[in-house]
Amino acid sequence: MSGSLRFDLRTAVAATFAVVALALPVAGAFRQPGAPMEEGKLLIAAELVLEGKVPHEDFEHFYGPADVWAVAAAFAVGGRSVDVERAVGVVYFALLVGSVFALGRRLGRVPAALAAAAAGWIMVPFGVHAYSWTAGLALLLLAVALALSAIDRPANLHLAAGAGAAAGLALLFRADLVLAVGLVLAVVWTRLTPAQRLRGLVGGVATAAVPYLVHLAMAGFDDMWRGMITDSLFRLRDGRALPMPPPARDLTAWLDLSAPEPTPSPILPDHARVLQLRLFFWMTVFAIVATVAFAVWAWVRRRASRDATWLACIAAIGVGTASQMLQRADATHVRFVACVVLPLAPLAFAAVVHLLDAKFPRSATATEALVLSMVALLLAVPFYAGRLAGTTVGRAVGRVQTATVGIDGRSFPVIDPLAPDATALLGRMETVDRGGGKLFVGPQDLRLANYSDSFLYFLLGERFRPVSFFLESNPGIANADDSHLADDIARADVLILSKEYDNWDEPNTSRRPGPEAPVRVVAERFCVLAELGRYQILLPAGRC
Repeated sequence: MSGSLRFDLRTAVAATFAVVALALPVAGAFRQPGAPMEEGKLLIAAELVLEGKVPHEDFEHFYGPADVWAVAAAFAVGGRSVDVERAVGVVYFALLVGSVFALGRRLGRVPAALAAAAAGWIMVPFGVHAYSWTAGLALLLLAVALALSAIDRPANLHLAAGAGAAAGLALLFRADLVLAVGLVLAVVWTRLTPAQRLRGLVGGVATAAVPYLVHLAMAGFDDMWRGMITDSLFRLRDGRALPMPPPARDLTAWLDLSAPEPTPSPILPDHARVLQLRLFFWMTVFAIVATVAFAVWAWVRRRASRDATWLACIAAIGVGTASQMLQRADATHVRFVACVVLPLAPLAFAAVVHLLDAKFPRSATATEALVLSMVALLLAVPFYAGRLAGTTVGRAVGRVQTATVGIDGRSFPVIDPLAPDATALLGRMETVDRGGGKLFVGPQDLRLANYSDSFLYFLLGERFRPVSFFLESNPGIANADDSHLADDIARADVLILSKEYDNWDEPNTSRRPGPEAPVRVVAERFCVLAELGRYQILLPAGRC
């Protein structure tokens, strides 16, 4: 196999194909409605970091600090806006697609370009906001590409160091990638020279660990451990887990059920979405299992070959990331894994075919296998693999419009049903007395903590600052028995409560109510200033 990072004119042409294939979908994704809680939380968290606040200590955060740091740095340079944040997300997306291209390059330029385009096409409906998973996964893939190139060049320590640094940075974004990083490093460790291992790989990982040590000193071990491990991996799970595999009768993820339908396609079939999600899940599982089988066979029969190392790394990526879709088998989390596994599995098949019989050329076999696999995916799951991505193209060319709400020069793109209520709310907030400038945004039924419109913290950022540690509403966390949410609310000058998510219904513990204390605080200390569709504005008693 040729080196994955070798670049020439024909490689540039192949890469250009992938860029052109993804240009419109990415442009459309840049304009699509944001996730009210997830992207909204990221925006306000980045602002808080610029003001000296520390993730895990001063506000709830489930991942490594790098995602917030990156957006905060971008805000410091380009200003505080959704566009700046999404520009960071486009960089993550480009790194992800580029790393898939680098890994696919070992099978040939054409399959590399097709794999990169397929990865981007699968991932783009999620959007291009600066989400930690996109960055962490991209850095993991970059680490593999650099490590494989280092193996091809035994005297090169820089590539090995780059691989270690990329792996370490992946964990700075997502600590839950530790299994994938560990498996990949274990594979490449066996192929690197002693100098590349110690002075390169270990040195790179150690360098990338320095920001974690800085964050540890700032946030403290207890707060950091609680946010990234205890809350994220344990306390939150029961309230977010979904049946696995996805049930055959009904969609179970509330956001899947409430998602608006994209533009119909006159070409693609229209199976029931619940069936498509189930097929999406099982196709991804099959791809992981097949890749592992290919890797085991190659490691046993052709252990000394570069093909075996490449296959083992691809299998490690699949196994190490599978927990994302196993812990919550909704469309988004399946997509997080499928975007890499499904484009690379056909290439793994081609590599094994070539090992079995060298008369089958890698590039042609990989191209044929990948094209057939992607056609099968498009026919089996047209909604998730075709129509949603097609909607992003529609946004890019102006056929699909995106509603935007804003105040004080700040704006946020929202789904159409949310726009009227949010517009009315923001108009009313222009006349609301700021008091001490402390705002709380959450659900009307504060015994539940399923979701919230955290984007309002960002839009109202010129007027208010969050009063609560909990920038999001997450079950088992904000409404836990030991939560201090009631105390936070008691200190607020303004409350914005939404009834939209009070009917959240998933087969997990998210419907289990928490303490009554926050409800009592609102009833005893606040009065309703305005009812605006889904929203209530409340002020301390005596100010209404």
